[in-house]
Amino acid sequence: YDAAITLRENTFVLAGYTIAGWKLVETYGNATNNGAVEVINLAESGEVTLVAQWTANTTTSYTVLHMGNKLNGEGYEVRNTEVLAGTTDKSVNALVTSVVYPDGLYDFTYDPVKTAAINKTVADIAGDGSTVLEIYYTRDSFTLTFAPDTANGVSGTNFTEVYNFEQEISLPGATGFTKTGYVFANWDLEGTGYNQGSIYTVGE
Repeated sequence: YDAAITLRENTFVLAGYTIAGWKLVETYGNATNNGAVEVINLAESGEVTLVAQWTANTTTSYTVLHMGNKLNGEGYEVRNTEVLAGTTDKSVNALVTSVVYPDGLYDFTYDPVKTAAINKTVADIAGDGSTVLEIYYTRDSFTLTFAPDTANGVSGTNFTEVYNFEQEISLPGATGFTKTGYVFANWDLEGTGYNQGSIYTVGE
């Protein structure tokens, strides 16, 4: 008693937190400064126990996976990964903090039913950065219309086919399209020619 002592530096580690100092077990009074600090008369007698105090980091990482259904329909795959930051042990909602429709998902549609069923959009941020949240999307479909060039004298009736985004198809011939004295050369899409049998990736 009445003898000043120097507290040892706090070298404990708690993932996602920063050392704030020490507190007395008996009173949980104000924390002292962390590190080598001189104190006196912490108690009148007996043993004194100090408890390490912590402040939650506000830059703890967590991950949001944007999941799109596979082209073959068998499950989902990661289309985009976001690494964000928040306060350790605080609840976070990916639907609030994340970017909806990031790169890789422009031709997908957010699927609230699947997202709710998987139920991985809300969690407390783990101090070690291991928290992973998931948002689900459904692949868009495209209707391709094959049309005769009536402006240039081709006769025939449009026909359509529905395909999924990124589906690779072999382009058909111009069945039913005719122009006297001519044979089919190719399809035109915004100035680009595609031959019959060419492989075209839908949505490219």
